[in-house]
Amino acid sequence: IRIKNSDYSGHAVSLNKFRDLSANPLKVAENAFVIGNEMGEGITMDCGYIKMVEDIKRCYEHTKPLIRVGVSFTPGYSGGVVVDDNGEIIGIAVGNDGDNANRGYALSASIAKAFVTRVIADANHGEIACPTFSVSNEEYADDEIFRTKTVITLGAEEYEFSNGTLVNSGTQYDKFNGKQIPKSVSEFIDLIILSQTNFSLS
Repeated sequence: IRIKNSDYSGHAVSLNKFRDLSANPLKVAENAFVIGNEMGEGITMDCGYIKMVEDIKRCYEHTKPLIRVGVSFTPGYSGGVVVDDNGEIIGIAVGNDGDNANRGYALSASIAKAFVTRVIADANHGEIACPTFSVSNEEYADDEIFRTKTVITLGAEEYEFSNGTLVNSGTQYDKFNGKQIPKSVSEFIDLIILSQTNFSLS
């Protein structure tokens, strides 16, 4: 996680690692902390507990086992990490329960770990490990005004995200795996997460 200061510099805050859920499975009532960017107001953290270890939910036409957490994942938490008492990642926040404000859902670390990095063939450097995706806000100068754009990295390519489209080197894409890209970046992150490492743009 990179925290930005008022002078536009920043420093990285490292979390520990993914928890091995096969060796150390989650338990109901275990503490859980979610880190995100609540309502776009900056880095925020909420704490709660594990309410259900595996709750089967259907999302974007995919059925996935999700962790039910006693935390409200308000807008801005989607794509954020859920960690345990030791700072180990146990899940990725993907959505909130519309019927119960104090119930969020996270993709478990056992699934999330599979798409955090992947090996990409690079002509100059051989095989290199790249993040499957990352999201950042970048400042740029528009005449004398500083503006912010959302940049999404998929594999080794960067795309500017704007209102349901991705733009890379002048080419615009509005479909991800054949589906319309959502206009909300948090909803698009959910779609990326559920796709794991396989994606196509058109």
